[in-house]
Amino acid sequence: MSISRLIILVTVLIVLLYLSPEAFAQQEQAKMIEVDLKTMKGILENSDWTVAERIEAEGGIDKRVQEPRVYYGRWKSREERTRFVRVVIAMVGTPYLLGGSSASGMDCSHFVQCMYELFDVPLPRTVQKLFLVGRIVEKRSLEEGDLVFFDGPGKPSHVGVFIGEKMYAHASASARMVRVDSIEYPWNNRHYAGAVRVRELENIEKR
Repeated sequence: MSISRLIILVTVLIVLLYLSPEAFAQQEQAKMIEVDLKTMKGILENSDWTVAERIEAEGGIDKRVQEPRVYYGRWKSREERTRFVRVVIAMVGTPYLLGGSSASGMDCSHFVQCMYELFDVPLPRTVQKLFLVGRIVEKRSLEEGDLVFFDGPGKPSHVGVFIGEKMYAHASASARMVRVDSIEYPWNNRHYAGAVRVRELENIEKR
């Protein structure tokens, strides 16, 4: 990764993780969401910007997922998790491309991978390897940010990010873009394969 790309990524991470609640509230306006979308897509424009580079430097993806249920810690706050969901939603409309890894086209696993990488969580690249990380959670216990998988029990071929209210965002092959759907749609109900939580929400009340 070039120094210029690293500077851009660090700048965006600082903005996302340390915005005040007041500034974040302003971002919920449609105009600010559009700005977020342009920012995220600008980072993803470079097709060689992948989390694989960093994971390989740490010993490789295969080594990481061979360890049982890799866990990535906690959100810093409820507001950080909410910012994550807003960024995920801002990517709706990004074109779908099987094997794609840029804003000009990405598949479901790369969409998930990129969203978490923006919050400094290095996830594996494929659906099958994503299924092996985090803590397994029941469907009735889903929380924002959880990864949801589809197409057969224990044999997932599709993944998305749960965003609350029984909805999830995903890069859809049929819609040819990132979109939001209900996990209760008939097809999703029939093909639901499970869910994992890669980050827990810090229990602020117990601090």
